[in-house]
Amino acid sequence: MDTLSFILRFFREGRFDGKKAYAKLYGRPRRYYFVPGIAAAAAIALGVFLFTARQNSQMRYYAYDVSQSFTLKDGTEVTLSPGSSLSLKPHRNPRAVNMTGTIRFSVTKDPEHPFTVQTKNAFVEVLGTVFTVSDSPARVDVEEGRVSFSLSENAPGVILTAGESARVKNGKAVKELVFEDAPLEEVLKALSERFGVQLSSASRGKRLSAEFTDESLEEIILLIEDALDVQIVVK
Repeated sequence: MDTLSFILRFFREGRFDGKKAYAKLYGRPRRYYFVPGIAAAAAIALGVFLFTARQNSQMRYYAYDVSQSFTLKDGTEVTLSPGSSLSLKPHRNPRAVNMTGTIRFSVTKDPEHPFTVQTKNAFVEVLGTVFTVSDSPARVDVEEGRVSFSLSENAPGVILTAGESARVKNGKAVKELVFEDAPLEEVLKALSERFGVQLSSASRGKRLSAEFTDESLEEIILLIEDALDVQIVVK
């Protein structure tokens, strides 16, 4: 039936039966039945699905060819070196992150909620500080504040403060001392503070580039004396 024939057939002066016309043209309207129990179950199932998806959702940050900087929900600033990634579940714990590569963190202080960093081979926990974490090999360098560095959340670790570094060596977290063309006097002062002794030498003008981790004080002294041809006195 074309539109004109349809109108002429159902039109009456002063009256147009819309329901009858609609039924004639399209057939009877379908009826839908509401079953409370089924609808409620469907709503609950949908709610559980959405809640689970929300709880398991992750936020991911990447740096590809160049470094990238981001500010996390708690105000912590992160700078990802090229090839690095960071992920977290903000609805579970916005201050617990997983990472790969090398990332510098400037953590917002929150004494009641420690900030944790998990890599493949190490675990770092802080309250508020500035530090850099690498995962290959696993190590941390502290610029400000104080951090705990270990192989995993429940494993024993080492406490690091500003200027200190640590890495994973032989299956454990160890502090390391790094000297780059440092004067011998500066080296001996750092070693004295590290081992709780007083080291001195009559030699002047000597400089050292070296890296020490879990060597004993006796081993370090022998290495320095041999490398610089000096004699070190221990008090």
